[in-house]
Amino acid sequence: MFYRYRRKLQVRKFDYAIRKILETPPVASGEMPWTVVSMVADRDVPMYLLALKSFVRAVGRGKVVAIIDRDMPQASRNVLRDHVKGIEFIILEDIKTGECQRGGTWERILHIVDRTETEYVIQLDSDILTVSDRLEEVIFCCKHNIPFTMADGFFSLQPMLEAAQVAQATPSDYVGIVTERAFEKFPGADRLHYIRGSSGFAGFCKGGVTRHELTMFHRELSALVGERRFREWGTEQCASNFVVANSPNPLVLPYPEYASFGRPIPLNQVKLFHFIGATRFRGGYYVARAKEIINKLCQDSPHRSAGSVLIPKQKLFAKPPPGSLVAAIAPECVPKYLAWKAFGRKVALTLNLRCKIRFELRGSEDLYEALEIYGKGSLNPPVWLPPERIKLVVDCGVGVGFSALYWLANYPEARIVAYEPRTDFRRQLERNVAMNKGERRIEITGGAAIGDILTNFAGQPIDILRLNGETSGFDLLDDERFQGLVVKAIVLTLRRATGGFEEKIIARLKFLGFRLQPPMIYESSAVLWGFRATFPDMRAT
Repeated sequence: MFYRYRRKLQVRKFDYAIRKILETPPVASGEMPWTVVSMVADRDVPMYLLALKSFVRAVGRGKVVAIIDRDMPQASRNVLRDHVKGIEFIILEDIKTGECQRGGTWERILHIVDRTETEYVIQLDSDILTVSDRLEEVIFCCKHNIPFTMADGFFSLQPMLEAAQVAQATPSDYVGIVTERAFEKFPGADRLHYIRGSSGFAGFCKGGVTRHELTMFHRELSALVGERRFREWGTEQCASNFVVANSPNPLVLPYPEYASFGRPIPLNQVKLFHFIGATRFRGGYYVARAKEIINKLCQDSPHRSAGSVLIPKQKLFAKPPPGSLVAAIAPECVPKYLAWKAFGRKVALTLNLRCKIRFELRGSEDLYEALEIYGKGSLNPPVWLPPERIKLVVDCGVGVGFSALYWLANYPEARIVAYEPRTDFRRQLERNVAMNKGERRIEITGGAAIGDILTNFAGQPIDILRLNGETSGFDLLDDERFQGLVVKAIVLTLRRATGGFEEKIIARLKFLGFRLQPPMIYESSAVLWGFRATFPDMRAT
């Protein structure tokens, strides 16, 4: 009861905060190259107008269709007509679903698929907010009839059977994950594809998946999952993903430029947010950005003004927050750790961390590295990486193993190949790995990493490749054979005493197709993350 009262209060405050969207100039709908389709509930009319107007402002045009309930009040319909000139209303109850279920937004995906027989369709949820002045990637897809979706955490197009394996490794009883697990028994799964994307914002190409194919998807998975379970909210998300993935030449919009709010992302890079559920109430960020957009919309009318807006400070992730190793240490080990530091760090000290990792500190050098990795989070990726998607980590110059243990703790499905040329470091690495019973997942090797990696991992996907500049690891980038490696994410670490990342390294990574995040600077090291681009470079199109 208290939750419902609090939610009502949050909604009222939110609606009041964005009320001036009703003072912004109208937009026009007409016969355009693409159609924007949204389901609009009566309670969400102001939020929908904010989503639609911010989006149209960035793409410039589009035919607008709103799927509404038959009992939507006339007053709400009039508001929509006043603000979207020429809007087309589709009555939800009139959409024929055939064998497919009613509810759970299945009417929407069926209507969209029907429309794609003759036109390109963009599905836009009411909780989408466009914060960029231009969405080049979306316009590119619309102009070239390319289906798209947005997907957090660098999800990409994959075989349907592989998606089933990922779902098997995902600890969740959410019906969407349960449905994905059933893909392994789906007829024809060996030749079909899937993208774990978002139905909140997606593009559907003309001449893509047909209603017949979508009906088959519903029929088969309803039987595999169970009819009652399959009717839970969330299966339409899987259907939308299936439609996009099995249409010609699908693309995933670049991440984090298109992202869901709530996970770790550099907010200043985002062009379009999806504020799922209650995330729009967190920290006042949605409201602040909404007011900024309303200001811009009002500038189109010289007689209206929404006033000044103060945007909350954004997390850029270029300056990591301060941290201490004490916060990461298991409580029972804190006293002996403090005593060890106070009395000169003269003997080896074994510590347990809260993340269930154990290791041995032998002196100040070990302490500084452990502090930066576990206390300050120097290896934390600047954007969210789904743990179940990380299957292989290759770490060059792993030292005594603190980075290898970090991968071990944070990516439970990953196999870790740890390269360390120094014999003394390798002995301590083996000791630390043994403390954590990680021998099954961590493969330790010495010798020349470059030739070994280029030979052993050619054509094999490497989810994370870490290169340590102290062990000449960056030389790997200069080898022409590196282009033959399938590296999804790369992280470079460098001692600050040797300077910053050279421009030639930055240029080489960009040439190799990595989208770089701002370097993260720590007391004794610098860290640079890059992620393989999954979307064409707009500068080249």
